[in-house]
Amino acid sequence: MNTIVALYDDASTATQVVQELRDYGINYDDVQAVDTADSRLSSQLTKSGLPADDVRYFVEGVNQGGTLVSVRVQEDHAEDVVNIMERYQPVDVHERAATWRQSGWTDAGATQTESTQTSSKIQDKEGETTIPIVEEEVRVGKRQVSGGGVRVHTHIEEKPVEEQVRLRDESVTVERRAVNRAANESDLTTFREGEFEVNAIKEEAVVDKQARIVEEVVVKKQATERTETIRDTVRRTEVDVDQVSGQPTTTDFAASDFRTHYQTNYANSGYTYEEYEPAYRYGSTLASNQRYQGSDWSTVEAQARKDWNNQYKDSAWDNFKDAVRYSWENAKNAVKR
Repeated sequence: MNTIVALYDDASTATQVVQELRDYGINYDDVQAVDTADSRLSSQLTKSGLPADDVRYFVEGVNQGGTLVSVRVQEDHAEDVVNIMERYQPVDVHERAATWRQSGWTDAGATQTESTQTSSKIQDKEGETTIPIVEEEVRVGKRQVSGGGVRVHTHIEEKPVEEQVRLRDESVTVERRAVNRAANESDLTTFREGEFEVNAIKEEAVVDKQARIVEEVVVKKQATERTETIRDTVRRTEVDVDQVSGQPTTTDFAASDFRTHYQTNYANSGYTYEEYEPAYRYGSTLASNQRYQGSDWSTVEAQARKDWNNQYKDSAWDNFKDAVRYSWENAKNAVKR
């Protein structure tokens, strides 16, 4: 199960988010809105896997009057839940925390947490020293960002058109013709007073417009999936245990032998014996380190270089590595004898 949380400025918005999540199918007990910050809220957020900073920001957001919505959901529904919660514009707690600090918020929880972590690094109890081994892990999630798209504009264009149509016009003409014949019955029926009209018909052009669909523009989205490899580094506490003999003396360190070796090989190097002495001591320590028992120099050198650079940042390894190796071999052979 994944736990997804979001902070909203007002309770009404949070209520709408909760209702939509339940309509989506989230169980009643798996979604809740919290508007009161207490120790239980901080503990619950920490158990859900949120970073310590985010836990403090969400708790402070509730203290500032916001409402926190928390959802427990299966992995295959997590993206849908995030989309629903994002539609209601949740608070960006990191940006909001910066605003709080400008207003005088001291983020006391950060100081307390840091202090607690520092005090827990080494714990002494009845003669026991406990060194916690801290290891970082990488958590990779997903979020939606704009990937670009298209903006579609529609507008109306006008263009002139020209068509030809044949029109028919009638006209009325009056013509008198001289006639000399006897009137027949048909002629006699018109032999009375009266009037009639003869109208000419004229055609004129009539314009009618009809809208027709001549083309369609279809805008659609296609979804593809890709696999992206995330590369980062994680840190882990490593503890090296070296055997330390009781009451070390100058004889144990073979100082006289190393001074002779210095005079023979490095007296003209520009470095004093006191500057070479840590290298001789370092090589002797390597020989007593259980990690390197039975190893040859090619195996030891890589880690020895790394540890040297951490301890003696002002002394270049290449200037002193031969003295370290000499001391290591010398002490190693002494153990064999």
